[in-house]
Amino acid sequence: MQDTTYTDPRESEMASRAYLQQLKATFEQLPNEIPLYLFTAKGHEDVFTHANRQVIRAFRELSSKDYAARA
Repeated sequence: MQDTTYTDPRESEMASRAYLQQLKATFEQLPNEIPLYLFTAKGHEDVFTHANRQVIRAFRELSSKDYAARA
């Protein structure tokens, strides 16, 4: 049995890059845009709102399609 408690950081980085490239290619092949909406309470910026904004920005970086911000 292989010990998986230690992973080489270089291997992990390479796997992450490969995953992101595959995800980008998948997004580019989508025929339609998929709008992302973020609903928040007016004047209420909590940790969850901030984290969700970061996720939306990350998705935008994965595609060259023009996604309008709907937050």
